[in-house]
Amino acid sequence: MILDSTAVIDFLRDNQEARFRIKEMEEKNVIFATTAITSFELWQGNMNKKEEQKLREFLGTLVIFPFTEKDAQIAGTIHKALKRQGLDIQPEDSMIAGIAMAAQEPVLTKNIKHFERIPGLIIETY
Repeated sequence: MILDSTAVIDFLRDNQEARFRIKEMEEKNVIFATTAITSFELWQGNMNKKEEQKLREFLGTLVIFPFTEKDAQIAGTIHKALKRQGLDIQPEDSMIAGIAMAAQEPVLTKNIKHFERIPGLIIETY
């Protein structure tokens, strides 16, 4: 299960819906991951030292998928198709989707508005 930025932020901010959903998945032995793209998005945020440490520790518990050439091909194709349809999303969301689709992993997000535009992407929410 790939956690996107909203899922990580909500979890770290003690959002009860996010925590409940992640705990529910833990009980089913789901392996949690994120992407290098999500890590980039998270590190852009304004954080104090304590928040940075909390993020560093949490990311250390996850598998982190890199952004490979295969992922780039999938992401670029997704992004181009959505743009042609007038359904633009952030390039980072296309990249996260490309990684998830290449790895055949679902994405846990609260941001279904953008991710639901991507055919074939499995989305979970809370």
